[in-house]
Amino acid sequence: MLKGGCNMHVSASEIRDYMEAAGFVNIGVMEVKLPMSPWSSDKKLKEAGGFCMLSMVNDLSGMSLAVFTRLLGWNRIELELFLEQVKKEWRMKSIHGYWPLFAVYGQKPESA
Repeated sequence: MLKGGCNMHVSASEIRDYMEAAGFVNIGVMEVKLPMSPWSSDKKLKEAGGFCMLSMVNDLSGMSLAVFTRLLGWNRIELELFLEQVKKEWRMKSIHGYWPLFAVYGQKPESA
């Protein structure tokens, strides 16, 4: 995505720094692990992982088309073959992948 001018790698500490620079106080960070498929033994996380996998597998083509064809120069057939492998691996129960999610929150003090 950097090739397209978009940095998708922003850490919680960077966002915290941006908020601090903007004048926020009492800044906190809450980190959560979201399963990428229904592998978790926790019932709620298993369900969330199932929805996550369903959404990603169904939407991979739409999310990938512009990036792979316009920015990386792949043709549509190459991309579809590649995405079939990605979908196959995404469904593998032996892979316990997750996304680290975080929420950064704080308060903006009232001006005097």
